Amino acid sequence: MSFQFTHCVHLPVESREEWRESGALMSDWKEEFRRTRAVPPHSQTARLSDSERPSKGFQLSFRQLDGVSVFQKPARVQLRVTLFDTGHQLFFGRTWKSSFYDCAEHKSRVDIGEVVLFHTSLCLPCVVAVVELVSLSSQHALGCGFGILQLFSGSSDAPSLSGDQRMLLYQGTPRTLLIGGLQDAELNKQLVAGVELIYSLKPHPPLQAATHLLPPNTLLSPHTHVPGLTHTAHSKVMLFDYSSIRSIGWTAGERGAV
Repeated sequence: MSFQFTHCVHLPVESREEWRESGALMSDWKEEFRRTRAVPPHSQTARLSDSERPSKGFQLSFRQLDGVSVFQKPARVQLRVTLFDTGHQLFFGRTWKSSFYDCAEHKSRVDIGEVVLFHTSLCLPCVVAVVELVSLSSQHALGCGFGILQLFSGSSDAPSLSGDQRMLLYQGTPRTLLIGGLQDAELNKQLVAGVELIYSLKPHPPLQAATHLLPPNTLLSPHTHVPGLTHTAHSKVMLFDYSSIRSIGWTAGERGAV
């Protein structure tokens, strides 16, 4: 009968601390990968994009929501945005969620002031953004309507519209797009009377400096943690241009900076 002895190595205190920190860092990365999982675009849509053309950055700004007096008070509302392929009736990427905003008793408008960045090479008319308005009541989210944001025209990579725009909301859930498609929603859905979302969409060239750190077709907001980007209050390269809303800068940090 033979016995096998294992040799135990006692690490110095410094090494044990480094090992714990390394384990914590790996745990952070594991959580980051879990949180940033996204649905890829349809393979046929991906082939339609020009593979030799670099991905372009865009900024989507939500300014205010008009007509909230139709909702039951008290109410807290939230915007949720997801990219949608109208040609293949497929949601892809990852749903972005805004902060919650309180609807006051005697006010018909809610100031939102949210800025969202994304970069994509799928500058195609079939790629749209679906915006859902959700109300939180008693810890349950209730859909209050949804709108369709046409991102690109067929003639160029530029946004289909410029300047502030007003989005009308349809009654129901955006999941109906998976059954009837975009045209069916526009023809048969009833509008949420009096409710409009004011937004703007424009190119955002400063994002080009950080596209290698940001996954494509992923909507990001300032509080999103992105490994490799450092937060600065006064930065030369303003990845987020808030204009009159507010201003927070992200810059591509040195290698290893988080």
